[in-house]
Order: sequence, then structure tokens, then C-alpha cells
Amino acid sequence: MTDTIPHLPTYDQPTLDHAFAALAEEVRTTRASSDPEAFRLRWLGRKQGRLKFISDAWLKSSPPEARKPLGLRFNQLKQQIEAALEAPPEPAQKSSHPALDVTLPGLTRRPGIPHPLLTTMDRIVEVFHQLGYSTSLGPQVETDFFNFEALNFPPTHPARAPPARLSGRPWTAFGTDQH
Repeated sequence: MTDTIPHLPTYDQPTLDHAFAALAEEVRTTRASSDPEAFRLRWLGRKQGRLKFISDAWLKSSPPEARKPLGLRFNQLKQQIEAALEAPPEPAQKSSHPALDVTLPGLTRRPGIPHPLLTTMDRIVEVFHQLGYSTSLGPQVETDFFNFEALNFPPTHPARAPPARLSGRPWTAFGTDQH
């Protein structure tokens, strides 16, 4: 498959038969390997189509007595190209692989990676499990009971003081504020 148009040394029957047979073979091989629009533009394009180049190179430069047989073969080639465009594309070869069943559920992938602190925590828990310790889950909410009463802190202990206030009032134990 070449883009150059071969030069015709003579315009006799065997030379024309050979040249147009080569072009017809090129049409068949090009059609099988390309999409229809690219094929149409390659052969029938108005400005850069192969038929236009053949017409410029062979028909316009041929002697008057050779134009009729050359024009007949040229029209036959054009009809072959148009027939190749109208023909349905050849089906693709069946592969030996089983068909993909798109109704099956896909693979579930977790997005991203675990946070490094969670990975470290999991490793630490795993080490303690191997040493014989067990893991139990407790409440996630910090309450007064779990932070102070269960640890026997008295109600007036400084650790039970609320966060600093902007009012400047002195601290009193919970539930004993007088205002």
C-alpha cells in the first residue's frame, strides 16, 4: 500500500491490466484494515484522494486514443471502491477466550490506603494479642463518671475544674455554682 502513483510507461492493454489489478488489490487490502470514513477519504477524497491523483497522473497525460480504455478501467475501479464502501464490514474473528459476563458483580476495591496511625495501632493491638491480652471496647464519649467518679476523684479536685472562663469568676465544684 503506497501513496505514490506508479508511472505508466505505455498505455497498452497488458500495462493497464497490470496497473489496475494492483490498484484493485490495494483497494481490497485497504478496506479490510481501516475504518470506512478513512477508506472513503483515502480513495474518493476531492482534494487528496487516490482517484484524483490517478486521474491527474494517467488520464490527463495520456494520448487521446488511450483515454477511452483508461477511462473505462478508471470507472470500474471507482465502482469497486464504492461497492467496498457499501459492503458491510467483515465480522471480527471469534476469539478462543470465553466471553466476558458483564452481569457478574465486579471487584470491590477500597479507596486509598489506611491511615498510618491506624496501621500502627492495629500492629500494637496485634502484638498485645500475641502476648495474651484481649481487647474490649468501651464508651467512646468522655463522661464525668468515667473520668473522675470511677477513679475516686473528690468533687473539689482541681482536675475536675471546667475550662477557663472569661468571666473571671472563681472556680467552684460542679453543681455548687451559686448564680
